[in-house]
Amino acid sequence: MAILALVAALIFLSDRYRDVTVGMDIVPKVMSRKAAALSAIRINMIKSVEAEKSAVMANSDEDSIRFAEESRRAAEAAEKSGQELTELIGAYPSAPERELLIEFDSCWKEFRQID
Repeated sequence: MAILALVAALIFLSDRYRDVTVGMDIVPKVMSRKAAALSAIRINMIKSVEAEKSAVMANSDEDSIRFAEESRRAAEAAEKSGQELTELIGAYPSAPERELLIEFDSCWKEFRQID
């Protein structure tokens, strides 16, 4: 009888362990996707700012318009990556990430209004 109880306990624990480890394989994928979204945000923000500076310093109106449009497209790409990051943090929450995302969103909205 004790052996049967021990076997039942082992089966129960192994099922619980499997449930935990099944979810573990997604962690690196999620972290990678979050890192990729953050990288895309950074890259597109830099592109947007550089294009904006070029628009101000352009020699012709046509060049200025072209750089301004380039800046707008890069800012929109950064927003799209930000939305992806928001969805990832919502699906796989982390309190520090959520707080940083709220702070970033606030700064981003202010940046877009100024922009």
